[in-house]
Order: sequence, then C-alpha cells, then structure tokens
Amino acid sequence: MKVLLIYAHPNEESFTHAVMERLQAGLILGEHEVQTIDFYKEEFDPVLVVNTSRRRRDLLQDPYTERYRNRIAAADHLIFVYPVWWHSMPAMMRGFIEKTFVSGFAYSFRGKSAQSVLPNGLFRGKTVWCIYTLDALKFVAWLDPGWLSIKYPIFWYCGFRKVRRFYLPRMKHTSLDERIQWLDQMYRKAVNLR
Repeated sequence: MKVLLIYAHPNEESFTHAVMERLQAGLILGEHEVQTIDFYKEEFDPVLVVNTSRRRRDLLQDPYTERYRNRIAAADHLIFVYPVWWHSMPAMMRGFIEKTFVSGFAYSFRGKSAQSVLPNGLFRGKTVWCIYTLDALKFVAWLDPGWLSIKYPIFWYCGFRKVRRFYLPRMKHTSLDERIQWLDQMYRKAVNLR
C-alpha cells in the first residue's frame, strides 16, 4: 500500500516525533511504500493568500502545492500525525489542508445542481488515519471538537469514508511505560495496515 505520512511538530525531540518514527518503522516492516511530509523540515508555508489576483478557484494550478497534491494523489492511505493544541491540529497542518484539498482535486461540484451543498468527494477509495496526542482527559478527548471539525467537514466532504483516529489523552500525565506501550501499539497498527 502507498502511504503518505503527514507530520506537524516543530520539535524533533517531542513524543509526537517519536510516534512518527515508530509509524515509519512499522510501515516499512509491513512492506508499505512510505513517503513523509514533515512541514517544519520542508519549511512549508501554511499561509493561504487569496485576493484579486490569487483566487481560491485557481489553487488547483498553484505550482507551490503541486508536489504535495501529487503525493496525495499517489497515496492509498494518508496518516496525519500531530499534537492537539487549543482543541485543534496545528495551524501548519490546517494551512496544508486549506492549500491542497482544493476544488477540482479533493472535491468537485461538476455534474451537481446549482442548489447542491455537498460535492462529489474525489478521494473515494483512499483511507485516512489521524494520530494525535493531547493533554485533555479521556472523556474530553473522546468528544474532541477538533476531531469533529475535520472528520466530516473535511475528510467526508472530500470523499474519504474510512476515517479513523487514534489518540493518547492526558499526555502530560502519562508515565514512560504508558508512552512506550502506546508507541508499540501505533507500530503494530502500522505493520498491520491493510
């Protein structure tokens, strides 16, 4: 399976970075073809500029994001790895989605009536996982508004139907053993991805 790991954390010594590394190792052992986008290493510019000369409808032709769109198009499975800050993914990742999940690539209203509010999702057949850590209690994490704000209005809108999340709540209060167990769990999920 072709897998695209999409990673956002500025600190290479973070637990989130360790999660990303374990996922990479598990995917390789599982004989998946893996590519990784590391926003900070690549110095990705998340700022979306839209004005009279740069319109949203023209984002499909943006040469800056073309290489990212190509990598998404080639992937069967996307894995987003990030910490939750302020009940949401980091702005770097949100900017990536806003600049790459664009009309004509991720969704289209072609063939729909003028009254349609839901497009044709063009990522049908692709699957996605979101893997994240957060400091919230397990109950709050389960109700996470950040998750709900991406699962349906972004992923389902764009055609993904197999959308899963895995999260480690109470991050600040987890023991070393709990963190190691969670890393091992993510590693096994990556090895066994089908």
